[in-house]
Amino acid sequence: MKELFCSLAQDHVLLDQGTKSFWLEQTSGAKCYMLSSSSLGIAWRENPLYWRRTYLPDSRFEEVTELLAVCWLEVSGKIDSGELSPDKKYSAYLVFRLLNESCGLDCPTQQGFITRDGEIVSAKRIISLHPQTTAQEAAAESGDEQGRGRADEEVSITTVSVSYPRERDDGWMEVELGEFYNRQEDTGILAISLIEHVQLHWKKGLICEGIEIRPKK
Repeated sequence: MKELFCSLAQDHVLLDQGTKSFWLEQTSGAKCYMLSSSSLGIAWRENPLYWRRTYLPDSRFEEVTELLAVCWLEVSGKIDSGELSPDKKYSAYLVFRLLNESCGLDCPTQQGFITRDGEIVSAKRIISLHPQTTAQEAAAESGDEQGRGRADEEVSITTVSVSYPRERDDGWMEVELGEFYNRQEDTGILAISLIEHVQLHWKKGLICEGIEIRPKK
């Protein structure tokens, strides 16, 4: 058993015909997953004009999904609450990469949120797929930056309210979509979503590896 724990804490294994990655957090032994892009619900994915399935050698999965051109961006993944460790606070992340020719994704009007059986368990947050600039970091630290736009009629976008991505150790980028507490008694299907229905201009150049769910640090 100890050998199995050590193995799963050091590396992942693929489940569900290679569409789900599973491992254990080293410090707590909590269950962690990444849902591959092929298992996600992606609006217009089956239309080859909008998305395409492709392969990248540094991905843990056999295929990733590349955004060719859409106006309406919607990506979501689902996992049963029972598959996660009980009484743990989790975060969910979009794991992705932006191509040099990406466009239409630089305005932080994407939204991330999490539901359980349709009930919101993580409040909607504004998502940027581009890293925070030095100027934005300075403004956020000083608290002086004013709202830079509106995600909708009610939400003002400021650097303080925007969730920015960071580079992972494996070379991919990740951005937090939300967080939730998974109680012992919790049941139902968790749906983790990234949407952008506000700026209906063309977007391209996003490569999605998947959605990762791991304990919040």
